[in-house]
Amino acid sequence: MNTVTPIIWNQPRLKVMADWPGNSSYKVGDVLVDYQSPYSNYPHLFKSLDWWEERNLDQLPGYVKNSTGEVFKVQKWKSFWQGPPFAIIGHTGLYEVKLSCMLCTPATEIDFKNQ
Repeated sequence: MNTVTPIIWNQPRLKVMADWPGNSSYKVGDVLVDYQSPYSNYPHLFKSLDWWEERNLDQLPGYVKNSTGEVFKVQKWKSFWQGPPFAIIGHTGLYEVKLSCMLCTPATEIDFKNQ
């Protein structure tokens, strides 16, 4: 699991959805972090990505925060079909306790220790 800081996790990213005139730098499907120039001229050709989209499971954070502010250490990440990944944050008997990345935000070990 990645230990990237939340500042980087929350940095806006865009996915190139179509080509535009004069483009020789990007391909359809590329994810852009520094995108001022092409985006300002052709905003309809890009998709804004959530923090977890277009990342491999091993690129996801080691800690997550739920909507109430509680921070959990992620035991592992799982992805079902092509949907958003789930953080496995514990076990209850034979069942895994899962938290959807759509319902949480990245956190740090410091956040976890300070709660």
